[in-house]
Amino acid sequence: MDSGTPIHILIRYSDRLHRVGGVITRHNEVIQSQGSVWFGKLGRQVAQKHIDAVNQQCVSGIPTYLYLVQKAGSGYVVDQGTVTEMARVLPPGKEHLVPEYYFTTGIIDGIRLWARLCEIKSIEPSYLGKLRALSSIMPVPETLARSMSSHFIVREIA
Repeated sequence: MDSGTPIHILIRYSDRLHRVGGVITRHNEVIQSQGSVWFGKLGRQVAQKHIDAVNQQCVSGIPTYLYLVQKAGSGYVVDQGTVTEMARVLPPGKEHLVPEYYFTTGIIDGIRLWARLCEIKSIEPSYLGKLRALSSIMPVPETLARSMSSHFIVREIA
């Protein structure tokens, strides 16, 4: 895999976690009203070097994505968020760009990665076959099936 190709982040999520429901819809509502949204990831942190690489790609105008993957039966529902910025801590004064449920459920305190997205769209689950996690020699669908990790750093397979 070419180390010069852009990296992207893939996150597993669930509408059932904290009984939130409609996670993507709630984030898209903020995008529609505010122009962008901060999507937060609970749990294990993403390495700072990957956050820095993503931010450099964004500044350089390189399309960079947050893949949001949710288990659905024997497959996955996949959404692709266009990243404009990533951070470990929500920047001050940006709370209005976060869906309300982060505050009402208290999960705001457990967020370890924030990704500012200007668009979230549904994509075909088969697209995952075009991605490979940096930590694996297998395409993403096989990696997801064999790993319990909540996130992966991925690249497109040539």
